[in-house]
Amino acid sequence: MDERIPIESATVGGILDTLASGSPAPGGGSASALAGAAGAALASMVANLTIGRERFRGSEAAMKKILERSESARKEFVRLAEEDTKSFDRVLEAYRLPKTGQKEVEARKSAIEDALKGACAVPLGTMCLARDCLDLTLEVARLGNPNALSDAAVSGLLLRAAVAGAGYNVLINLAGVADEGFKRETLGTHHRVVREAEDIWSRIESEVERGVAAR
Repeated sequence: MDERIPIESATVGGILDTLASGSPAPGGGSASALAGAAGAALASMVANLTIGRERFRGSEAAMKKILERSESARKEFVRLAEEDTKSFDRVLEAYRLPKTGQKEVEARKSAIEDALKGACAVPLGTMCLARDCLDLTLEVARLGNPNALSDAAVSGLLLRAAVAGAGYNVLINLAGVADEGFKRETLGTHHRVVREAEDIWSRIESEVERGVAAR
């Protein structure tokens, strides 16, 4: 097997080729994190198109804070995309452990449980980060340069997709976890983040539609 190029160092074409290949990773979890990265980048774009313009001087301080947070989030999304691939590799490695004796069976079972929990935690992190970034997108839609309203809309859509896509990766890995307490806590966070993300997206959509109608 060829050694993977880290996502941060890969070209867009290279990432897409890898996603399209027969390799199971990177897959949907990494793609969801990359959608989040693109959403955060567009929030940064709107902020950058607002900062330094006399017309929007009253929003400049807020835009600078948003820019700092969105750029930090963009880097974290890329890290999560890479980590999602690694977490899937750990699941595969656990399933490949020997199971010829009782001790090996128990060790394998424990390793699978730990790996699956990790494979839940990474996309859950993507979900939470994307939900937080939706707050930033709402602010740039409200206060940012109205000429970039469509970019704010796409930012929101990509972040919403990141929440939903990562959420499915949480659920599919959670199905194999035996720890009921972990499952309840993870599902609770999953459901809350999905609800909050949908609420924020509806507000972004309203802001964008109102802004477009006023042009």
